[in-house]
Amino acid sequence: MSEKTQGNNGTDIDYTSQEQIREKHEEAYAYPIQKKDKNSELYKEVNEVLSSRDVSNDSLISIEDEYREIALAFREEQQQLGSLYNEFDEYQINLEIIDRKLQEAMTTGEVAYSDEERQKKQRILNTYREERTEILNVLEENRNKVKLQEEHVKAVQKSYLIVSGLLRKKEMEIEAARKIDETLVIYGARIKCKYGLRDSALIMRKGNGAYIKGNPLFTAKDILVDDNILNFGGCNSSSSPGYAEKMTEIVKEAVKEKEGIEELREKHIKKLEKLQTRMYKEKSEKCFVKCQPIFTTKEWLDAESGVIINGSPVLRRKCELVCKYGGKITIQLSGQPEGE
Repeated sequence: MSEKTQGNNGTDIDYTSQEQIREKHEEAYAYPIQKKDKNSELYKEVNEVLSSRDVSNDSLISIEDEYREIALAFREEQQQLGSLYNEFDEYQINLEIIDRKLQEAMTTGEVAYSDEERQKKQRILNTYREERTEILNVLEENRNKVKLQEEHVKAVQKSYLIVSGLLRKKEMEIEAARKIDETLVIYGARIKCKYGLRDSALIMRKGNGAYIKGNPLFTAKDILVDDNILNFGGCNSSSSPGYAEKMTEIVKEAVKEKEGIEELREKHIKKLEKLQTRMYKEKSEKCFVKCQPIFTTKEWLDAESGVIINGSPVLRRKCELVCKYGGKITIQLSGQPEGE
């Protein structure tokens, strides 16, 4: 179910889409360039674009929209390539089966055959050979399709890596500017938690009596969960209640899926321990429990200013909150139009 709140100028902000981005394409929130790939031509080209592209005049929302579109296209192209790989594997298996049948037909009972039996055997052999020729033709056709699709995926992947890199670059720029940003925060501001599943929003059930362009203005004391701060959809902090239990179950199921695990358990305890450690590392980034924020202070940090509303300083974008479970909550967008 989609969760929306209104931002500046009455614009709906869909925060569920943020969750979908983070769930399906976590790599967009980290540089796509891996150490092992830095010498490949593709990554050199991507790095060159990322190094030369200035994102200061681009809005975060416009980059996210572009990313969402290219990520979907990349996902679809990968799925199509996967289907072609599966088809190719099936034809390879069929080829092995028909070769085995041919071998058996050619070597079985050759001396004892009568003329009629030899003719029957020959017809069977011819049928198998025809089937084999058809499979080889389809394999060749499929091989060409795979090659073309691989080239297409590579082209889309380049665009995907560029846009996801630009998104990360914009996020880093926003974070650097946020630390010194005195912009006043209004209804619909986007907030982010280090361990959150998705970005969230600041809302206000009851206004303070102060407004900017018709939007309620926040103060440092506006930290009530659900009344001011919508939860972040899930929590990835290992300190959160239930996290350890959930990770234990996830690792247990992941290890079970590995072939020969019983033999591994009996003969190679150390290998099993390494597998469990690797599974924990791979799965931990995608393990989320219920988001239940408990803040360590009674108001937003670093909100001191000369502007006071109902006895509390106004909230500025540079302000932060710290959660009991280790998350740091920051204000990505003030709710006011970007650039203002």
